[in-house]
Amino acid sequence: MGTCFIFAKQISHEQLLSLRLDDKNEVDAPLLLRSANELHLLQANHRTVVVLPTEVCSLHQLELPWLNERKARAAIPFALEEQLAQNVATLHFAFDRAHYQNHRYLVAVIDKQYLANLIHELGVLNLAFDMITLEWFALQAQEACVSQTSFLAYNETFQGALSLDLAKIYLAERSTELTFYVFQDSAADLSDLFFPSRIDSSFYGWVAQRLQHTKPINLCQGEFQQSKSQQSIRFWYFLSAALAGIWLISLLVVNAIHLYWLNKKNSRT
Repeated sequence: MGTCFIFAKQISHEQLLSLRLDDKNEVDAPLLLRSANELHLLQANHRTVVVLPTEVCSLHQLELPWLNERKARAAIPFALEEQLAQNVATLHFAFDRAHYQNHRYLVAVIDKQYLANLIHELGVLNLAFDMITLEWFALQAQEACVSQTSFLAYNETFQGALSLDLAKIYLAERSTELTFYVFQDSAADLSDLFFPSRIDSSFYGWVAQRLQHTKPINLCQGEFQQSKSQQSIRFWYFLSAALAGIWLISLLVVNAIHLYWLNKKNSRT
């Protein structure tokens, strides 16, 4: 099954940036701004992944034994509290077993209200989705890149996003440790520091093709987990809308045929 990617830099009632990949990881619907109605058609019979800019989250390595879900949700905020400027009660913590390595959790931390607003706006637009994740998960270990807005890095000393000014300071000391990519639409190439690998595609196209074959952390977990009943409601909503459309077309066709025969009968008399 292919995947529809929605890049939610900003949820708008007008248009959203999106593309679609087939099951061979090839683009079968190019990167474009699309309306909600166009996205409904694009995501039919496909998985849908909503991708957020990394800047809306912070990423943290936390050394703890693996805990069950309930204990982890109690322990992780407490353990990270001193590293966070915001009250932990207002923050959402996402993690999974796939990103637990060497007795360390990788934890994505995001403002609860931001995530709640995002999910609400997607609901207003009647856009179903399978997961919400971050651009950053397109990176492999010891890789870095420049998006349209920031510098993303994944190595032992740092995971997450930096402003371009901070990136220059960071790279001055660590450029030899990283495989570094820039794209056609990168905010800057930082080539004054060293020679990056240039990829002849958009940043978002590269992210989508990477995410298609990785297991990113899904931010919709814990209190934000999308239940099967919610997914079922969305499915029946779209099915009902489709059936209503078919019924309306059938009714118009029947009426048109009926009118044709009435006109033909009247013309004979």
